[in-house]
Amino acid sequence: MEAMTPEKLLGISGSYWQACALHAGVKLDLFTKIAKGERTAGEVAGEQEYDLRGVTALLNALVSMGLLIKKE
Repeated sequence: MEAMTPEKLLGISGSYWQACALHAGVKLDLFTKIAKGERTAGEVAGEQEYDLRGVTALLNALVSMGLLIKKE
């Protein structure tokens, strides 16, 4: 068995949080809402009265995973 390294442990931990972000995006139907065209975090949050700060954080996480493209 391979020795556990800090890098390997961080990789395992990161995989968990990525899965959580993906599941949250799917459960909140964010991908369908965004598929309608370019949307701001405020527009996405406002449609279902979601918390803007939470939606922004989740969208940024999905962008960092390469699942969405962010345009300024």
